[in-house]
Amino acid sequence: MINNLGLYNSATVNNTVSQKDTAEVTAVTVKDTTNVIKSETSTGVDNSIYLSSRAQKINVISTEFFSGAQLSFDDIDALKEKLYQFGLISKGDYDNLTGSKVNASEAQASTSTTTLTSFLGDFIERLNSDETDDNTNTESDTDTDDSANGSETIKVLTAALTSAKAMLSNIEEQKLQPDFQSTLKSTLALLNETISDPSFESLPLEDKVGLSKVHQTLEIVDRLSPQRLNNDKVNQYIKLAFK
Repeated sequence: MINNLGLYNSATVNNTVSQKDTAEVTAVTVKDTTNVIKSETSTGVDNSIYLSSRAQKINVISTEFFSGAQLSFDDIDALKEKLYQFGLISKGDYDNLTGSKVNASEAQASTSTTTLTSFLGDFIERLNSDETDDNTNTESDTDTDDSANGSETIKVLTAALTSAKAMLSNIEEQKLQPDFQSTLKSTLALLNETISDPSFESLPLEDKVGLSKVHQTLEIVDRLSPQRLNNDKVNQYIKLAFK
């Protein structure tokens, strides 16, 4: 009886305390949850404003430079400046994009009004012409092997430059192609390899400037690509801006 009474009283007291504690915990939890929701909502709004602003900036860039306009050598410098002003690239990115193997004073000697697509068309034509001449002048077995290796290199480079020309003719249209990203990556890799090769220095000035400008432009396109970003919301905004 004592035990039963004791247990009963203890259970009653514990139950009362438990109910009180539960009520207090619930109140605190509701308060904390409300604060979290408010915080997340505020952060979400801030992020949305930032992402929307970024998307609008990219849309301005896209409309001005990538929607069918034929970019000249001078346009690339203006593009880099605007990207930096908009905060779409860092100071380090700007310096890397601006820096090239071509001396700045020498670059001024080139025809700045030349468009990237016209340069690429002319360069590809000369590559094919040089390949034909090399095949015609081949005599010994050693020459034949060297010619075969050179011919394969020219074919790969020509294919990459042809892809670059197609992309630069209208970036927005080309981005709709399912293989756009893979083509962009492979073209950038080959251009980077070409520019880094010691033989690059032996090219005529206009060719060095032209290839550098093409590489810079495609690098910018890659940097602004949604696939370079991890945040799903950023991807959504950028994709909408690029449509």
